[in-house]
Amino acid sequence: MKKLFIIGILLLLFTVCIESKKFYPKVIYIHVEGSEGLPFAGTYSNIEEETYVVGYVPEYYVSSLSEYEDTNDVFIGTFHKCVEVGTLRVKLFAADYGEQSELVIDTFTTEPFGDVIVQYPD
Repeated sequence: MKKLFIIGILLLLFTVCIESKKFYPKVIYIHVEGSEGLPFAGTYSNIEEETYVVGYVPEYYVSSLSEYEDTNDVFIGTFHKCVEVGTLRVKLFAADYGEQSELVIDTFTTEPFGDVIVQYPD
């Protein structure tokens, strides 16, 4: 009986340790907005990949973060206006997988050939 109790405790501890390393993704929605038709170029990345983009406002992209307890994954995006005039705005929305997203960053530039740099979490 004592052996079964000890085995049960060990299995419980093992299960708890495995669960703490479970993958919990976070989805990142990137909205590049501002002056309609404004040309831009940029990159966005996480711990696993980097994506290069070129486009015209508005554009929408999706990325993700992996959230292991021992991993500090971060989303970083840099977007550059390709013209002098107009506004380039970047909004980031974050959501746990399958949940409603929420606005976490909203920033912009009106500077000639300006840059917008975003990081989540900061």
